Amino acid sequence: MEANKKQKEILRYVDKTLKSNKTKMMLNIIGEGGSGKTWIISKIVEKFKDEYPVMVTATTGLAASLIGGVTIHSALALKLGINDEANSIDELQKLEREGYGSVPQQSILIIDESSMIGHLLFNEILKAPYRLLILLGDKQQLPPIKEAQVRFNCKTIELTEQMRTKNSSLYKLINDYRQSKEDDGHLDPLEYVDNKSIKLITRSQLYNHYHNNKKKNKKIISYTNEEADNMVDLIKPIDLVFRLNSSINGYDGKANKVMAVNGEEIKITSFPSTWSKAMDSFLRRFGYESKMRIKWSNDQYPIEVVNAAVKNIKMPYCKLFLGRESTIKDITEGYMQLWIIERERLKQIHGKQWKNNKDERYMVAARTLMGISSGVASARHSCSLTAHKAQGQSIESVYINFDNIKRRDLMYVALSRASKEIIFFTTN
Repeated sequence: MEANKKQKEILRYVDKTLKSNKTKMMLNIIGEGGSGKTWIISKIVEKFKDEYPVMVTATTGLAASLIGGVTIHSALALKLGINDEANSIDELQKLEREGYGSVPQQSILIIDESSMIGHLLFNEILKAPYRLLILLGDKQQLPPIKEAQVRFNCKTIELTEQMRTKNSSLYKLINDYRQSKEDDGHLDPLEYVDNKSIKLITRSQLYNHYHNNKKKNKKIISYTNEEADNMVDLIKPIDLVFRLNSSINGYDGKANKVMAVNGEEIKITSFPSTWSKAMDSFLRRFGYESKMRIKWSNDQYPIEVVNAAVKNIKMPYCKLFLGRESTIKDITEGYMQLWIIERERLKQIHGKQWKNNKDERYMVAARTLMGISSGVASARHSCSLTAHKAQGQSIESVYINFDNIKRRDLMYVALSRASKEIIFFTTN
């Protein structure tokens, strides 16, 4: 594909900036979904990788996997730690720096889906040893969770040409919705239904419509994880492509490395009958002196043993809970109560010094809670996902759960994923 006018402007600016003597420079690239942001990432890598180290990252695991990169948290060696004062699962995790990260000196650091960068993360990004920081995103897409969106004070170039879809009906709906304001209550996406590229069906018709749809790339988008799970149960898909709710760290015979990121799709290729058989296969391949290949789950949970393909690489074995995230959530909430009780007991005994006097019961509950709450053993079928996880994807046929998506920014994300058709479904 040949670069358009704005894309050429970006490449010229990057080239000019790198040839100058300045360091710690920033470029902010914005544009609607499908305006060519992923293409410009690949072009920057191709054009400048021989002269400068290029680090490609994104704010979410799925977005990172789509562009062949890693999460910015992984690149900066940021990890989630335990917040000892937490009173809810949402507050349980806190951001901590573990090491110096893997961003090379004087590198081009690329971060996709930059709308989800909050101030805490941005402060850590600014500490990285980059030469040029390139941020890409859509200002109309999702903000960071529980933080104000960062306004980047730097050179900004906006991509304005739609590259994902040339369908005029789809483009008009997506663009009108993007340009509308929060208080424009009169803009109803259902008014754009033409029964050609934009369709409306009932929830009861969804099963037959989905299975009769011949398009290879089709997904259902909802707001909540619970409703996304419900869609899997309703559709009953027959293929074995699953979406991870946690990263998989594996051992390749030499070192531990991330084999699949949170949100990435994997294909299940077989189901060994027991974990012992999977472990025997691992030991035959790597020997008894090797570390555990998959450090991902615990035998006390209801986890399937599977043989999976990730990024077209066949892994020996990994443990996955192939089911509802809510099942893991129920277990987590049980441990949350145990964890709070233990914390309060220690406070009463030791007062302000309770953190220095944690006993084994507290630590077991805390470690288990962190393991489960981070989605350590959950993978759900990829046919259904939330708008948060859909951000960054290009999907031929998008099914939108109209009753479930009420927020304007989430609806825009869902609409702008479509390249060929949108199917709204509703109970009414």
